[in-house]
Amino acid sequence: MHVLSRRTTQDVTIRGVEIPVGSSIYLLVGSVNRDAEKFPDPERLDINRPPSRTPGFGYGIHYCLGAALARMESQVAFETILQRLLDIHIAGEAPSRRQLWNYR
Repeated sequence: MHVLSRRTTQDVTIRGVEIPVGSSIYLLVGSVNRDAEKFPDPERLDINRPPSRTPGFGYGIHYCLGAALARMESQVAFETILQRLLDIHIAGEAPSRRQLWNYR
């Protein structure tokens, strides 16, 4: 799922935008780590990018129990791919990213 939806339980202001009580808000999880204000080249996959505090695995008591496993699996997967496919490259034009999202 790329979108989380919530309903406000009180009036709130986020980055100067007033959101009244009872409003539906949507968090685009698929856009995490693509903030141009925070990352110099947000559309580029950079496996060496320093970790950032994003909602991808949640926060505090809601932090994902599988986060460490997901990071370890990603590390093993990338290392294995790079070891086995020494001459890996994109054939032809670079793939384009679709500008779509959906929500329930």
